[in-house]
Amino acid sequence: MLEVRDLAVSFEGEPFMHHVNLTVPDGAVVAILGPSGSGKSTLLRTIAGLESPDAGSISWNGELLNGVPPHARGFGLMFQDYALFPHMTVGANVAFGIEGHPQADRRVTEVLEWVGLAGYEHRSVGHLSGGEQQRVALARSLAPEPRVLMLDEPVGSLDRALRERIVPQLRELLVRHQITAIYVTHDQEEAFTISDQMVILRDGTMMQTGTPEQVWSFPANAWVAGFLGFSNIIDVDVSRGVATASWGTFDASALADGRHRVIVRETAIELGGPLSGVATERRFRGGHYQVTIEMRDGSTLEAELDEATRVGDTFAFSIDPEGVVGLPDSPA
Repeated sequence: MLEVRDLAVSFEGEPFMHHVNLTVPDGAVVAILGPSGSGKSTLLRTIAGLESPDAGSISWNGELLNGVPPHARGFGLMFQDYALFPHMTVGANVAFGIEGHPQADRRVTEVLEWVGLAGYEHRSVGHLSGGEQQRVALARSLAPEPRVLMLDEPVGSLDRALRERIVPQLRELLVRHQITAIYVTHDQEEAFTISDQMVILRDGTMMQTGTPEQVWSFPANAWVAGFLGFSNIIDVDVSRGVATASWGTFDASALADGRHRVIVRETAIELGGPLSGVATERRFRGGHYQVTIEMRDGSTLEAELDEATRVGDTFAFSIDPEGVVGLPDSPA
C-alpha cells in the first residue's frame, strides 16, 4: 500500500501543506477533493516525486520513497491536458513509455481494449474526439503497469455530459483490473462516483477522510458540509429532543440537549406541518422542484419538493428528524 505520513510542503517559500496523512490500500481508488488552491495537485505531485516535501514520509509497502526520482517510483501520471503527441498514431502514443519492452505491442493492444479503443492503433490522434483522446491518455498511463495510477483532473476539459458518461466507465475499469489509483478533482459528483475513499482538502489541510457514504452522511464540519452543497446549516438549541431555531421548532430527537450546529437536508422538508414560510424562488430540477423558503426572521431554507409551489405562496411544512444531522463544530 501507499502511505503518506505527516507530510508538509512549502509553496514559494511559504508553508502550505501541513501534517497530511494518507493511506491508499492496494486496489483502492482514493479521490482527493477540494476547491482550487486547496493543495490537491501539490499533494499528487509530491507523492509522484515532482515536488519535494519539507517534512514527513512517503512509502510503498514500507519502502521509503523520499528522494527517489519520479521515474523510479513506478507510478503513472495522467494530467488534464493529456500531453499526447499529435504527430504520432494512437498506438505510438500508448507505447511511448514502454518502448523496447518485448511485449510492447501486446500491451498496447490490451490497454486499448480496456479503454474501449480496440483497433485504434494506427489512427491519428489529431482526428480523435476529446473523449477518445482522454482514453488514449489513460491507456498510455496504464501501459507501463504502474503500481499507482495518479489522475489530476483527468476529465476536466470535457463537457458535463461526456464527463458523466466517462467517470463511471473509468471507475468500472479501475475496479475490474484492481488498479490502485489516486484521483484529483474539484467536482464532488466525480469524487463520489469514482472513489472507495475520499480525502477533502482546504488550504493545504485535510478536513475529512472516509468512504463516500461516511463523508456524505456525516460531514466533519460546517465548511465540509457547505463545500459538499448542503445549504441548510443552522444553529439550534436542543431540549428534550426539540430543536429551537430563530424561526421555529422541529423534532431533533437524535441530538443531545444543548447548543448545536446542524444540517437540515433539503429532502427532509415536507409539505404540511407546524412550520410556515414563503416561497421566494422555484427551480425545476427534472424530478423535483428546488424551492427557496423565506422564514419569518428573513433567513432562508432550501427544499427539494415533489410538488410545485408558486413563488409568493405561504405554505406549511415540517422537517423529518431523519434528515437532521448534527455537526461536530457546534457553536459556543
